[in-house]
Amino acid sequence: MLVVFGAGGRCGQAVVRAALRAGLAVRPVVRDDREARALDRIIDVNHVRYADPAHIGSVDQAMAGGTALVTALDARCWGHGAERLDDGAGRRVLERAHALGMAPLVHLCVVGAYRWSPHPLNRRSFRSDRQIRLATTLPWTAIRVSCFHDELIDGHLRPPDDRAPHPVPDSARVSPLCRDELAAGLVARLGDLPRNRTLYVGGPEVWTAEALRALVPPSPRLARRTAWGALPPGDLSVSPETTRVSLGRRPEITLQHALLSRPVEATRGPIPMGSPLPAHPSDAGAPILALPGLVPPLRRAVHAALLRDLEAAGHAPAGLWIDWSRARPDPRQRPITVYDGVIQGVLDVTARRADGSAAHVGAVSVHWDALGDVLLVWFGRPDGRLPPHLWASLDLGVQRRLRGGPLAPA
Repeated sequence: MLVVFGAGGRCGQAVVRAALRAGLAVRPVVRDDREARALDRIIDVNHVRYADPAHIGSVDQAMAGGTALVTALDARCWGHGAERLDDGAGRRVLERAHALGMAPLVHLCVVGAYRWSPHPLNRRSFRSDRQIRLATTLPWTAIRVSCFHDELIDGHLRPPDDRAPHPVPDSARVSPLCRDELAAGLVARLGDLPRNRTLYVGGPEVWTAEALRALVPPSPRLARRTAWGALPPGDLSVSPETTRVSLGRRPEITLQHALLSRPVEATRGPIPMGSPLPAHPSDAGAPILALPGLVPPLRRAVHAALLRDLEAAGHAPAGLWIDWSRARPDPRQRPITVYDGVIQGVLDVTARRADGSAAHVGAVSVHWDALGDVLLVWFGRPDGRLPPHLWASLDLGVQRRLRGGPLAPA
């Protein structure tokens, strides 16, 4: 199983998508529920794990059972506006993964992360990268990227906040790369990456300052500079032939293609849970009269959560399906409006085996933490508390809010 740390960032999302397309089992790891929202359209929310690199216990728990690791915790790879991590966060995650026997251990970083860079994201990237390079006893592989299409577009060509772009330095020389193309190449070569080596990767073309300035659309002079980060000055380019050696393929998606195909508002803000996924295998497809407001994405999430709960309770998940035919609303729980749908606790829900026999019958409980943006769905236990596997999956902030209440484990 591939574990992706920093999966809520733009690079992390691309690696998760590439792994799923390749048919790999993947476990995205994010720090809190706000980052998890970015994965709503990519992977079932029940596969997401929470961990803070500052708390080693949460890191070990999130990576348990994993066989390979990709960290996208570098400040610039993680994306504009990323919350601050201390300089040793990436190294600690790699150390814990190595202790758990995971391999390969891949760290995504960037060219141009200099100690003296004028932009704080680049200085943070330098310090994080240096901590990992000093870990000579770890079998890491670092992949340094020239820069990404969206970085260049957001900072220098078409700022999403409609403010003035950063000027293109005279010394600029870059070879921007598509994040999805990087992720596809990384996943394809995951099994034979060299250890304790830094691979350099770039896009299909090298752009000079003059060529980049010609792409900036004419606009009235704007007084305020964009809040999106600028690339560091200097030569950040990587030749296409070097990329072919590093990833086993030459990149194909050009900057012009990215400018034509990527709208300015892309990747802005939380992604709504609106694009329907296929029905969950445990969903028989019959109408759920007790929950008329259960929209398709929410319905899938509910079935996935219940099946995961059954598996944690000791039931073999293969062939199980949820029978709602006798379900009725639980008068003790009020309806909750969440993710464009409505849900509440229900009674008399049956989990059936493939032959139709009942594996479990009971009430389904729900809890919505609006501050953490997390929905919990489980089969009620006799003590009325959250089952241990759900409690362990919660962000630390959600646990603090629930601690001492009726749902917290004794």
